[in-house]
Amino acid sequence: MTAVTSKPVVLISGRVTAPQLAQIHAATPGADVGYFANREDLEAQIEDAEVVAGGLTAAALARARQLKWVQGDRGIEVGWGRTVARHGCETAGDGPRGRRVG
Repeated sequence: MTAVTSKPVVLISGRVTAPQLAQIHAATPGADVGYFANREDLEAQIEDAEVVAGGLTAAALARARQLKWVQGDRGIEVGWGRTVARHGCETAGDGPRGRRVG
């Protein structure tokens, strides 16, 4: 997924059912959506991601130059919102509603 593309890149990891993944693809016809069974595989493709849904380490976040939104999961560590704020993107990992943190 590191090829140059004009489509937004959305990376997803974690427990996602086939019907849920189909809904995501249907809702984002203009996006390049990638699903990964684990965080390590997702993080290997992080450089072009604009949206990430799932766990993400601070090291991967530092490589995510295009990132605009992080939808966190239970794997988010304490202080994650501050880490994402320093990166300048938005997150919903700190609560039930998305908020600007940067």
